[in-house]
Amino acid sequence: MDVIHKVQGKGFAASQLFANRDVNLSIAKGETLGVVGESGCGKSTLGKVLVGLQDATNGSVFIDGVDVTKLRGRKKRNFLGSRVSMIFQDPSTALNRRMPVLDIVRDPLDVHKVGSSKERQERALDLLEKVGLPRSTASALPAQLSGGQRQRVAIARALAVRPDILIADEPTSALDVSVRAQILNLLLELKEEMDLTMVFISHDISTVKRISDNIATMYLGRILERTPASTLPEGGRNPYTRALFSAAPSLIRDADPIPLQGRVPSAVNPPSGCPFRTRCWSASDDCAQSMPDLASVPDGTHAHLVACHHPLAPNMTDTEVRALAARAPVDVEEAHLG
Repeated sequence: MDVIHKVQGKGFAASQLFANRDVNLSIAKGETLGVVGESGCGKSTLGKVLVGLQDATNGSVFIDGVDVTKLRGRKKRNFLGSRVSMIFQDPSTALNRRMPVLDIVRDPLDVHKVGSSKERQERALDLLEKVGLPRSTASALPAQLSGGQRQRVAIARALAVRPDILIADEPTSALDVSVRAQILNLLLELKEEMDLTMVFISHDISTVKRISDNIATMYLGRILERTPASTLPEGGRNPYTRALFSAAPSLIRDADPIPLQGRVPSAVNPPSGCPFRTRCWSASDDCAQSMPDLASVPDGTHAHLVACHHPLAPNMTDTEVRALAARAPVDVEEAHLG
């Protein structure tokens, strides 16, 4: 699947921005797939395509065997609206500030005409209790609630139609640290209770690792690795995955980033072949000539997929990877564009 935007170039010329490129993922029922990567790598675009807020330029998106990219108009809205929901990053802008909380939560039920008016009312009130809000908040406006309470309202709204798939796009980044754990625990509880399939998008590596079954690493619109969360960080086989996770501090150690040379290339003028090659210490001519497929690595498992011509050896420590990187500095200027 590709998502390509037209952007204004110099003069009257238009350029193409590659937001997602050759994205090929499958998500099992009941799985939580974490999606990580640097800002601007295409994580949120992927989430918007899955929920139907943005169309793929080419390719297909299948949900239970139905290609939603071929649905049009009301059929598409009804299918996605009843199967996929999204929690957005900032609840203060995601909620209609003029609508009472009860109306916000009830709105998807009204749109899809789920049950009678009385049943929708009760469903909305029950959802408020399920996400930890008293029924007294039903008449409140979003501005009268705290950030954490607003995000609970957003979660209740997302779950109103009993979706099969929940897309959570940076659902805790706008919240205070003290509130984040509460929201994450709530999402985990609701996922188990409602048997949800979840795509959890975030730049917070520690949070994604905690909440996910598998993690997909994105760079410049491409998926470079998909691996079980339990194996990370030292189970990561793509150099970028290891560099990304090394920069994330934990409760027991400070971050000690594996150094990368150069800047992230432009999505308007991406490098040939593997997009990470301009910063990768293992880059070769093969990396400039072609982008490898996302495939099982030797001595790996079917659940561990890597797109890399030169994957790291199994269970290399960060110290070993750092030494490898130091011995093979990247010639950024020469490697930038093929």
